Amino acid sequence: TFAPFVAWQEALKLATKTDDVVQVIDKAEDVLAGAAKGGKGFANTEEFDTLKGSKGVGTNAVSNPKEINIHGKINSELDEVDLVNKILYEDKSAANLYMDNPDFPQTEAQWAYKQIYKKGANRINALQQDEFTLSGDGNLPNVESLKGIKDYVFRIDTDTPELRAAVQKELDNLKLQFPDYNFGVIYGGKK
Repeated sequence: TFAPFVAWQEALKLATKTDDVVQVIDKAEDVLAGAAKGGKGFANTEEFDTLKGSKGVGTNAVSNPKEINIHGKINSELDEVDLVNKILYEDKSAANLYMDNPDFPQTEAQWAYKQIYKKGANRINALQQDEFTLSGDGNLPNVESLKGIKDYVFRIDTDTPELRAAVQKELDNLKLQFPDYNFGVIYGGKK
């Protein structure tokens, strides 16, 4: 479903930056095959981390705008917008969930509700308002093209089975509230 799309898009981005394009494409096909067999997510985190960690050379022909601020009745921000592949990316850190003595202890479910559902819904509501302006550094997209992007990917720096379950529940809740959007997640690292 959506995870293979994200895997392929990530692989294509890497393929434009690497001196060994064939290896990256082969690896992407392996990841896609594993995702198709396993259902949700990638074949496994190790495979995707290997793909993501490929050393690239050169630069992207198009630079993705990062840290875009939305100003309107609802204010929000976007971490990154891939204008070529039409994907909104949001980076999240769940590392504090697994500290020995966190300042604000919370469960994976509490974290996912706040960081995935509430903040994701706020960003989409900000994008759906009738009038808003954008600010940020670099080449900003126009408002109408940004409103047309319906693929939303969370990039989470931590990966545990409990976190995956909690995040999937909130992705499902987002899909119920915003059926025109496709939601995905890329996990990185382990507890």
